[in-house]
Amino acid sequence: MRRVLLMRCFPSAEDMDWGRYGRLSFDDAWLSKLWRMVKAFKTAKADVPSLSALVVWDYQVSFYDKVDMTEEQEERLEKYDYIEGNLPAFNDDHLTRTECEELHIMDDGNYIYWSVIVKHTDVRVDTPRIAIKDFECALRGQKRHNRRTCLACIARA
Repeated sequence: MRRVLLMRCFPSAEDMDWGRYGRLSFDDAWLSKLWRMVKAFKTAKADVPSLSALVVWDYQVSFYDKVDMTEEQEERLEKYDYIEGNLPAFNDDHLTRTECEELHIMDDGNYIYWSVIVKHTDVRVDTPRIAIKDFECALRGQKRHNRRTCLACIARA
């Protein structure tokens, strides 16, 4: 089953509208790949304690300048930085052209985030940090977990 997550993003040029929103589209195969990368990072970190992050090219996130949201969706996004389920339609007319799409696994493998560069600029856009535990239900195939933080549980709320 394919899931979609909407994230509030943070461009390095605050006065620019480029890449204000990120759309992560993922399925069980991608989650399995993420889990393997997190485990590999944790193994490497045990051998090399000074290792601070694993950074890989990853094109799972599309970035948008504008997303038409309801007031409720805007409030949820402001509160959580990312939301799943009951999402607005994404209009490709507002797609931000990006390059150097990277997935960062950091903080002992406890958090991930994406970063990109807006094409033909020096503007960098980062997604919020997402706790790996927020993917735990999906990763472990559980029906319920911490309803306050788990993305799958928030979507069902």
